Amino acid sequence: MSVKLICINHSWMFLAVIFLELFLKSHSGTAGRQSSLAIHGADFSTKDMDNDNCTCKCALMLSGGWWYDACGPSNLNGVYYRQGQHVGKFNGIKWHYFKGPSYSLRSTVMMIRPADFS
Repeated sequence: MSVKLICINHSWMFLAVIFLELFLKSHSGTAGRQSSLAIHGADFSTKDMDNDNCTCKCALMLSGGWWYDACGPSNLNGVYYRQGQHVGKFNGIKWHYFKGPSYSLRSTVMMIRPADFS
């Protein structure tokens, strides 16, 4: 976390900036390879905080925050599309190595726990 100070009209304001970095120890499941996630150490990008490796602002273009690496290959915070409208959507809920890069999933669950969990 980084802390910034701002002085406006002789009043001090504190602004805390948190960068959520992704580090994977392991993964399990039946939804394809872990490489659908961005590289280790990727920063979380949002519409108002662009931390991805692309000049195109992935979070704006793909409709949600995620650990983007040049806008792909996954985005579990994408737009939900109804049946029949879910194919060919770049900004949908996607996991590349499960159904491909343009198939929008109906729902997902992402479970995270500390690396020292026992």
